[in-house]
Amino acid sequence: MRNVARCVIVAAVICFSTVRCDGESAPICDSGRLTAALESAGPGDTVRVGTCRVAGAFAVPAGVALVGEGSGASILVSSGQRPVVRVEPGTSGTRLADVAVESAANYGVFVADGAGSATVERVVVTSSRGVALGAQGTAELTLSDVELRGPVTRDNQLSFGVNPQPATAPTHGLVLVEVASAQLTNVTATGFAMFGALLVESATTWTGGGAPRNMGNGLMVHDGTAHLEGLDFSGTFGDYLLMPAYGAVFAADAVVDTVDLTVSDGANFGLLHDHAAVTHDGLKANHNVHAAVWVQNCPSIRITGAGTEMTSNGLGGVITVDTPN
Repeated sequence: MRNVARCVIVAAVICFSTVRCDGESAPICDSGRLTAALESAGPGDTVRVGTCRVAGAFAVPAGVALVGEGSGASILVSSGQRPVVRVEPGTSGTRLADVAVESAANYGVFVADGAGSATVERVVVTSSRGVALGAQGTAELTLSDVELRGPVTRDNQLSFGVNPQPATAPTHGLVLVEVASAQLTNVTATGFAMFGALLVESATTWTGGGAPRNMGNGLMVHDGTAHLEGLDFSGTFGDYLLMPAYGAVFAADAVVDTVDLTVSDGANFGLLHDHAAVTHDGLKANHNVHAAVWVQNCPSIRITGAGTEMTSNGLGGVITVDTPN
């Protein structure tokens, strides 16, 4: 009987050393222990980060949740060039929540390809190089209350050069490539050197937030579909770049509809449409140095809604070229 009891105690100690028997770890503040806890976790388990800074490159397995004590308390810091957090989608859902990420790596957070879903919520990513948050080939992605921060401003823009590169500059806030279904709520990207957000061949619904005050492009939708509602892409700058700055670009057969989009105070153009079918309802595009809306080679453009405003733009409100409808 004593031997049986001793075995039970040993088993309990082993269980608590990584992930508890109830599927949830005690808060961890050590890089090696956090890595080990994630490696040993299975679908349905939760690994917790304590109130601390932890450096490393962490992989969240399919179906596992990595949860902190809040973005002001649990901070994951890059160590090397691999993503600070790599998230593997899972059929039961994989989750990253309530942490901050400080990245000088290629990616702050990277969501890998695969079936199933992944969720990132209540996360702040501060990036000094490369991409803050990216996903490629993900079947189902949910981003909620996510803030992506770069250091680029109008005042320091020249220090990042006329052709910023991800090896040395924070070039991209959000990048989605071939994401079958992306649901974004209150996602904001500010202070990046090339794109606040880049959506490529993805199906995206984005409500609340936006990508204001970026250099080069606030947003580009390249092919794919996007529904954009209540977003702000104002204040895009790029006085020294080789290409003009755009608050948002819709191109390469993208199909887009927007509601209450704001794209004002741009250093060059508000919106560029090139080979895209786009509808705007309640667009506000004011005080852009060049045109508010430039449309070229598009099958159609529709701008409607009582709240539409296009005032004090340099070249004009709407300029269309080779757009029949």
